[in-house]
Amino acid sequence: QVNFIINHIISLNTTVSNSSVIKVGENSNLTIYLLEDSSLSFFNNLNLHLYLGRYSTVKIFHLAVYGKKDVTKIIMNHIDQYSDSNYFGSAIGKKSNHLDLEVLSNHQSPLERNNINFKGILGNKSSIIFRGNIKISEGSRGTESFLMANLLLLSKDAVGNAIPTLEIYNGNVRSKHGETVSSLPDEQVMYLESRGIETKEAKKLILEGFIYPIIEPVPDNIKEKYLSLVDEIVE
Repeated sequence: QVNFIINHIISLNTTVSNSSVIKVGENSNLTIYLLEDSSLSFFNNLNLHLYLGRYSTVKIFHLAVYGKKDVTKIIMNHIDQYSDSNYFGSAIGKKSNHLDLEVLSNHQSPLERNNINFKGILGNKSSIIFRGNIKISEGSRGTESFLMANLLLLSKDAVGNAIPTLEIYNGNVRSKHGETVSSLPDEQVMYLESRGIETKEAKKLILEGFIYPIIEPVPDNIKEKYLSLVDEIVE
């Protein structure tokens, strides 16, 4: 059982590229907290490749505040049967920053499991392209793999794109996807206002509730710091 906390923080207006490969052996359990703050960077390229062995389990909690131009790719390669991967991601965009995020679950053996769940909050003129990919090979019978992406636009100038791809070569599997791109729901804001909550606080509560299912398992000190960024977006 291994827990990783990866702090990928860029504090200068510069270009950074980082790539990591992790092999998860048989019967291993790996939890990764990937904390990505590149809000001050000019260009950021981050790649994470995982290879899951027999009966291995991986959980990834990815919290990002992206910069002017970010390209992030996370690939979960299931190379042996009964492997299980879970990706929980949240990204916050400020100013005119852009994130191109690809999350791929690649299944190569029978009876594998995967779940991808991503939520993005876009303020000002920020933008996101989320590419969620599931690939199930001909030999991956009995595999289950699911994908969900939700983008919330806080400004008329914000742009969100959620692009799902399911590439399936075996009929004896379960796989599905769902994507939404929406604005902050006025009816929810009005409902909270009718209960005596100020507008700014109402928006903050809605945004926290939106990303809380993703960040709830994260350690409290990390969770509190990430939620403080929601205050900045509301301001």
